[in-house]
Amino acid sequence: MLLLISSAAADVNFNRCLTDIQSGNYGVDGLLDNDGHPIPPNGNASDAIAVTLELCYRACGRGTESFSFPTFAQESSAWLVPWLALLSQLPFGANDLFENASYILMAVGSPTLIIYSLSLSAVNTRWIGRLFDTAKRYPNRNYTARAFNALQHCCFNLEPSDDVLASIILLPQNDAWWERLVKALEARRHGWTISAFFNLMWVWIALILTIINALNSPNQDSNSNGQSIGLLWLWLYPVVVGWIVLSPECDRQWLETQLLLAGSEAVIATDTPGQFDECPSNKYPITLCKPGTPSFLKFPNDDIYRTLPIFDFARVYWLNQVVLDYFQSYHSVAEKAWHAQGLVRGDGTKDDIVLCCYRETPLEYQGDSVGGRILKASIAALVVQWGTTASGFLVIYFTPAKGLGCRSLCILLYGLVSTAAWGCMVASAWLAQRSSAWPGPRPAVEITTKTLPICFSRAGKTLAFLNALFLFGFCLAHLGNGFSNCWCNSSYIGLRSHAYMAFVFPDNDFASLRTAWGGAIFLGI
Repeated sequence: MLLLISSAAADVNFNRCLTDIQSGNYGVDGLLDNDGHPIPPNGNASDAIAVTLELCYRACGRGTESFSFPTFAQESSAWLVPWLALLSQLPFGANDLFENASYILMAVGSPTLIIYSLSLSAVNTRWIGRLFDTAKRYPNRNYTARAFNALQHCCFNLEPSDDVLASIILLPQNDAWWERLVKALEARRHGWTISAFFNLMWVWIALILTIINALNSPNQDSNSNGQSIGLLWLWLYPVVVGWIVLSPECDRQWLETQLLLAGSEAVIATDTPGQFDECPSNKYPITLCKPGTPSFLKFPNDDIYRTLPIFDFARVYWLNQVVLDYFQSYHSVAEKAWHAQGLVRGDGTKDDIVLCCYRETPLEYQGDSVGGRILKASIAALVVQWGTTASGFLVIYFTPAKGLGCRSLCILLYGLVSTAAWGCMVASAWLAQRSSAWPGPRPAVEITTKTLPICFSRAGKTLAFLNALFLFGFCLAHLGNGFSNCWCNSSYIGLRSHAYMAFVFPDNDFASLRTAWGGAIFLGI
């Protein structure tokens, strides 16, 4: 915003400046072609289309070109506004308005983080399905996998009592409980809707049309057009599509209500064969973790219980532990049922069914490890983040004067800070997991492992919030001529003593420039 204010205060007119230069008022010293090469000594000043930075200062001044509302409105409506409208398609649903607003800022400030969480959710969904496929078929297998997939967007806990765990796995009477739970959790999955589909189609069509127009308009002002802005926001498209497909439920209060209603229908075995009791309210099979509960005390970081999808990264270790603990018992029952050529009898006593879930040796699962899933999600996040960042960077970098300038440096900084925020949050989740897994009381280690996750989490969130504000400010300044001055247009940061200011693009130069722009656009898409 300061750049916009300064551009309005300093009235620099580069068109008038170029006219004065081409009229010969400043001689031929410092006159260049579009590649920064001096024009021949016997050349005419009227042929000059670029000048050195020193001559630009003398002829045009050190101020910034004035703000042009028509140009700003046209460029922002073509390159920026459609992406801002698409933000509304991200999954909301937190019970706190401030938390929803913070979620948007975190997503914009660190696309790497939200893409990482999305990728983790996708690979975890596939992992859970394949995990239960490795076990012998048992009546509630399908419902179990679907329930865990639906609950991965919140921090849930399985009742640790052996009798409750064995009852929900083995008792046929609890098949109805599994069905009721899954139908309740999937009832509000919206998936694809007409509004979401046409919103995405509109953004895609608008992007294609504006790209075609930009690649065929050599006379447009290259220093204020929004191609790099549009490409910088491309990460939002796959994120919105991915979350529409997964359709996570973010309303914590609604989830708690559904788990309580379903839990009231579960039954548990007793000491009398064939007799079952309703599950007591303090031992419902599945509940949500809350700060201060015994399960939560293992984790010093409160990101784990936030139900907004961007925080899925914090639950990856907890989800892995809960699912594998359940699968140990489930696999034991399924194997015994298969060897018995039928269902394990569920009409025994409590001790009988608990014994059916017991394994003498821990199960060694050979599928994707949690580290492998994290690696896949990390690669996907970095590829998308830096694919879109690099495309926006290259569009500016190859625009004369070719080199690192104010705009390209801002784009590079945005990508770096986004990645740094993601790194802090991933480190916070790992440290929180290490804190919960540390054996035995060791005060010095305990203080460190409980303090560092909080510090990394706060650092990551702060970087993401500041980066989001930086991006909005950069977009407004870029589209509003805030960077349109001799120093920024000459790419002085990269070219230094060879910095020069290019005023116009001849048709032959625009052909090569269009090739570079097309390559950058292809990289982003």
